[in-house]
Amino acid sequence: MNKIFCAIIFSLSFQIANDFSLLDINSTSQTFSDNIGPSYFTDDIIFVYFGHFGWGTCGARFEQLNELYDQLISNNILNVKLIGISKQQLSSSSAAWTENSDVPIVSDLINNPTWQAWGSSNRDVFVLNPNQEVEYKVNMTSTSAYDIDEIYSTIESLALDNQGIQMGDGNADGYINILDAVLTVQFILGNINLTNEQISIIDLNSDSTINVIDTVELITLILNE
Repeated sequence: MNKIFCAIIFSLSFQIANDFSLLDINSTSQTFSDNIGPSYFTDDIIFVYFGHFGWGTCGARFEQLNELYDQLISNNILNVKLIGISKQQLSSSSAAWTENSDVPIVSDLINNPTWQAWGSSNRDVFVLNPNQEVEYKVNMTSTSAYDIDEIYSTIESLALDNQGIQMGDGNADGYINILDAVLTVQFILGNINLTNEQISIIDLNSDSTINVIDTVELITLILNE
């Protein structure tokens, strides 16, 4: 009985370690003044950045992640959310993060229980799946220790897998239509770049090449919708 009880407590502790409920202090965030955490954003891929408020290295890394987040959104990867978390004792420097960002930003409580529960170091990034399981973790202190493209592709891949994107739906909007055909043609002509995930989705004959054959198959799909 004691072993079972301890196992239950351990399981609950592990879940709590991958979550928190803290006040969003960013006035431009959609969840401003709400208590938020990973579990607040159901069905999303969450990446959480632990850093110190300020304009130094921590601020620069947070800005880099904001740009990554904006890129995901512009590529129609919408089921993602970035959360920045710092420490209450550093709140006087929070403007360094909030003034150019519209993502949720929170301060941990005194003694930083969230940082401790997550076992986080300064400038750690955690990528969570919708079950709040850590799929990827990296520290962004040294530029040689992380690859921003790898972080992007990890989040993108998890998000697309979670969306259940249909083959042919290159813009991942949930529909296969003329917009996907235009996107495919523009890529073939070399007018736009696509991510590896998008390329695999529009490669309808699975020959690892995007060409007129994929366009014809895509148009056939559209006509049969």
